[in-house]
Amino acid sequence: QTWPGDAAHGMFGSRAGVTPVIVNALYDMSTPYTNAKLMRAGFPDGALVTWQGIGHIVGYADYDPEGVASCMAVVNRYLATGEM
Repeated sequence: QTWPGDAAHGMFGSRAGVTPVIVNALYDMSTPYTNAKLMRAGFPDGALVTWQGIGHIVGYADYDPEGVASCMAVVNRYLATGEM
């Protein structure tokens, strides 16, 4: 027996037109980069920004200030203009 109700929309293809920016560190043990690529695949019109660093929160990494600033500049430009 199953719970009565309608099925939810599928993960892929139902998000066309949504333009998220997905930010992930290449070496993030909490949210592996493989998962970021899968999330990006679920948003055909989205963008994936990759910081080639270690850690979970890109904007707060303290060992590569230039790399973090460069990554966050791309994100901020995307949020302000919609372009990478």
